[in-house]
Amino acid sequence: ALRAAAGGTAAAAQQGELPIRIELVDGGRAYGSMSIELAPGQTLAAAQRELAQAVAGQVATALAAAESREEHRRLALLEERSAIARELHDSIAQSLSYAKIQLARLSALVESPQARAVVDELRVGVATAYRQVRELLTTFRLQLTGRGLHGGLARIVEELRARGGVAVELRDGLQGVELSANEQIHLLQIVREALANVEQHARARHCWVRVTAGRDGAVEASVEDDGIGIGNATSPPQHFGLAIMRERARALGAAIEIGPRAGGGTRVALRFAPQGPEGAGRPAPATLIGA
Repeated sequence: ALRAAAGGTAAAAQQGELPIRIELVDGGRAYGSMSIELAPGQTLAAAQRELAQAVAGQVATALAAAESREEHRRLALLEERSAIARELHDSIAQSLSYAKIQLARLSALVESPQARAVVDELRVGVATAYRQVRELLTTFRLQLTGRGLHGGLARIVEELRARGGVAVELRDGLQGVELSANEQIHLLQIVREALANVEQHARARHCWVRVTAGRDGAVEASVEDDGIGIGNATSPPQHFGLAIMRERARALGAAIEIGPRAGGGTRVALRFAPQGPEGAGRPAPATLIGA
């Protein structure tokens, strides 16, 4: 029987006392271990030991291949997003920036109150479009480095800490959980958007970010703060943060809850079933709780 090894030596295992532990190694990278548990008094022949080593080698090779495929997929996704970001920056963002400048100049020249009101409305509309494009650029330029999701979470939290004003505590309990590159990016961006809302609107002193795996394997994430709270779960005019989080939740097939936190403040909670590196079998759109 093959079981997870807790330790032990081959010599002891030959007497049936402990399992034989065989490391899963490919190209110098360790992926864990495999063990062979022997019945009392049972021993392994040399041929059996060689077969076990060969099986362990095949398992390690398969794990290495799966990891390599996921890394290539992630890099391809990031390269595509970077290309889109460059196009947005070189075309739409530059044009909107120019329009903002020209509208500011026009506003100073207009004397009619009616015309000035129209110009002011145009300025608001262009400024809103420009901000949305900048948010898209930030999303597309998000980097998943070799540290992957865990490094991305730590970096987002550290950026907020560095700006001061809010003490942020991160609890990352997703070690060993396999997420696709698309799932990682959506999860990071939901956390990032929730933290941006805390910084800009909550007037909070403390914030707690928690990302864990439930007993059923579902990913659970929450961002809570001790600020002034949220009156309702709808975005005010010209503010799209909550809508963006809901759209990303739909893309994940996730349930998202945005509302008051027990004890004061606001709580954003997300839950979804990860599809793993292959990303197959995407569930139906999310059920939005508290929408």
